[in-house]
Amino acid sequence: MNETVACKLTPTPEQQGAPLETLDLFADACNAALKVAQETGKHRAYDIHHECYYDIKEATGLTSVRHSVVLLHRIIRFCS
Repeated sequence: MNETVACKLTPTPEQQGAPLETLDLFADACNAALKVAQETGKHRAYDIHHECYYDIKEATGLTSVRHSVVLLHRIIRFCS
């Protein structure tokens, strides 16, 4: 069973740019993981994750880089 909850976000003026900033950082993380995959020839999410997780986390400040690596892995599988 799937349930959906709808809610309206009412951010303060200071918070309004945060989602876009996070999306930009996520894109940077994906690009960094892709670069590592291309340079190392690794295609498994596990291998890419262990190759670049801490570097990307430090560079972007994101608290969960795993999403970027999993997304990249799915893109590689789809394109091959």
